[in-house]
Amino acid sequence: GTTITGLYGTLTIGADGSYSYALNNADADTQALDAGETGQDVFTYTISDGEGGTDSATLTISVTGTNDAPTLTGTTTGLVTEAAGGNDDAVGTAGEPTATGTLVTDDVDGSDTTGTDNFSVVSANGEPISGDETTVIGAYGTFAVTEDGVWTYTLDQDKADALADEAMPTESFTVRVSDGQGGFADQVVNVTVNGANDAPRAEAATGAANEDGPAILIEASVVDPEGQALTYEIDTAGTVG
Repeated sequence: GTTITGLYGTLTIGADGSYSYALNNADADTQALDAGETGQDVFTYTISDGEGGTDSATLTISVTGTNDAPTLTGTTTGLVTEAAGGNDDAVGTAGEPTATGTLVTDDVDGSDTTGTDNFSVVSANGEPISGDETTVIGAYGTFAVTEDGVWTYTLDQDKADALADEAMPTESFTVRVSDGQGGFADQVVNVTVNGANDAPRAEAATGAANEDGPAILIEASVVDPEGQALTYEIDTAGTVG
């Protein structure tokens, strides 16, 4: 048979006049058809009787488009660092509390533009999130995505205090872009949280004792954010008497 390539697919005509049409779904013109939009592949063919007689005819194939899901690419990783707290320069250091990136969407359907795409966060650390949430709270910070696909992770220093030095847990958030026609694409964003050492915290304690009286017990509140074992030293500076 004879094979002819059209706008959306390929037509094969047999010697007996029969034909078959194969749609090319990978073709850019086919993918660009909107949901419900009709495109036409038009073929003109000629038949001959072998004696010089010919006739031409037109065959029209109608192709109806369906919705194609958008795609989502871009920055999918980030790193934040806890600010180390302490009473000396060796321990107290500034951190990097925010990470940001941009997710880029594309849609092959002609009428589905980036202006009609909607971003949302559908899961945090594997836990599903219902609704069209754009801001969610994770284990150590807050993740947000804008209508333009710009995401930001902001570390909560209080939650990160429990992280030991060099601990590096990862928070994972799934961002979804929807085209409003039932099509969507998901992309996972992973943010690594770099822990830092925090100095222990002690609260002042007071007590009163009488000369030649019994010993007294003074309970001081001392907490280490990472739960590390502590050593103690008593400062005896001062005046007694």
